[in-house]
Amino acid sequence: MFSKENPKINIVIAIVLSIFLPVIIGILLNSYYKTTFISIPLHSVLEASGGIIALVISMIFYMKYRQSSTLTHFNWATTALLTMGIIDIFHASVEPGKMFVWLHSIAVFFGGVLFMSVWLKETKVSKCLYNAIPLLFGLFPIIISLASILFSEYVPDMLNPDKSFTTVANALNLIGGIGFFIASIKLILIYLESKKIEDILFAGHSMLFGVAGLLFISSVVWDMQWWLWHILRLFAYAIAFYFLYTEYQKEIQEVDSMNHELKKYKEALEYKVQAQVEKNLQQNTYMIHQSRLAQLGEMISMIAHQWRQPLSSISVISANIRMSSILEEYDLGNKKEAKEYESFVETNLINIEELVETLSTTINDFRNFYKQSKEMETVTLDEVVQKSLKIIKVALVTEEIKIIEEYNSKENIELYDSEIMQVILNILTNTKENFKEKKIENPYVKITTHNGTVTISDNGGGIEEDILTQIFDPYFSTKTSKEGTGLGLYMSKTIIEKHHKGKLIVENTKEGVSFKIEL
Repeated sequence: MFSKENPKINIVIAIVLSIFLPVIIGILLNSYYKTTFISIPLHSVLEASGGIIALVISMIFYMKYRQSSTLTHFNWATTALLTMGIIDIFHASVEPGKMFVWLHSIAVFFGGVLFMSVWLKETKVSKCLYNAIPLLFGLFPIIISLASILFSEYVPDMLNPDKSFTTVANALNLIGGIGFFIASIKLILIYLESKKIEDILFAGHSMLFGVAGLLFISSVVWDMQWWLWHILRLFAYAIAFYFLYTEYQKEIQEVDSMNHELKKYKEALEYKVQAQVEKNLQQNTYMIHQSRLAQLGEMISMIAHQWRQPLSSISVISANIRMSSILEEYDLGNKKEAKEYESFVETNLINIEELVETLSTTINDFRNFYKQSKEMETVTLDEVVQKSLKIIKVALVTEEIKIIEEYNSKENIELYDSEIMQVILNILTNTKENFKEKKIENPYVKITTHNGTVTISDNGGGIEEDILTQIFDPYFSTKTSKEGTGLGLYMSKTIIEKHHKGKLIVENTKEGVSFKIEL
């Protein structure tokens, strides 16, 4: 019926349907169909239905704008509907007579007067005040209605002997009707600005209440015109209800549209997250590879330290055997000296075998360290620390670093053996390099185990406080030489916190720094 392109035509249609058509029907009924139809139940149903619709509309409007705590023209209109609806319910429950007409008349009067509040500006209020408004306008009509019923002797006469309405009744309905018309002017102006169909619907809603108030004056209880304005009021409530239905449909469409947008955003986000995860995995794999390569260089250096002494000893033994043969220290023709030479060679060969065994053990230790554990092993922390020291101990002793060991962790723990060894070796290697760079006198490192923790502390002067929190960042290195990759401590923290759900804590001490591994 209404066109979005022609707002002025819509206004004309609303005025014709809400004012002129009902007035014409009222005149025709008053002129040509002068009869009465008495039905108290039907009247009660009409008034009660209108009242209930008014209450529902009021509550929904207040809930709609509750989040923003904004009082719009819709909120002001609903205060009128709430007041009018509650009084109409009381009106529907009383017998025809003075109270019957009085309750209807004050419902129209307060409804029209309050409906004019749509002229008030849109206002943002506190949540407390916003929640209090429907409460106030709900209590007010209840108090008025109950007071009217309890003190009915103070209520003015509303019906003349011929069943026509008194001046007081007519005045209340006339003022209320004019109030509705004044409100409809504002709603039409709002519509011209917003071009929203709901605003012209609400204007029509207000005009129907206004016409019903004016038709009241020329009607008589139970005549056709009397029934007409009751039906008009019900139509007005129906329009408001239809408006709520359209608002609900709009909300559904908005929610569907939002869900569609959210779905698109979710898919895009999932794609980005997946891409970033893959990128991070690749970067993490690359960093692990870098870390392992850097550590491989350190391990080769440690192997060189471990092998230097055994190889030197083998070289000395073989030289002794050769020199003995060259100098002919033993007369092999002499049985006694031949036997002594045989014993001399055998002893030296046994020594060589022992030294070769040491070399083999060293290789096995390093090979076991580089063998990645796919499953957790149940071991004590003491064992893990001791295995780690077997690899690096010679390198530390060569640098004249004193090693203090205190073992107090005897309980078995599930862990990735080689990974924890990697962490311990990273920390000890950094300690060794720090001693060397700072030229620390009488360096020492203390390793303590206790109830699932390993603490490694030293007297290397500590780490500057302003960079202490950065040492676990990838590619951050405190080493002045170009040898540091900045990945050792980053990987150590990853191993402890992500692979073992533990903690790797660092703090400065009086003499140096302390790393604490908690598992």
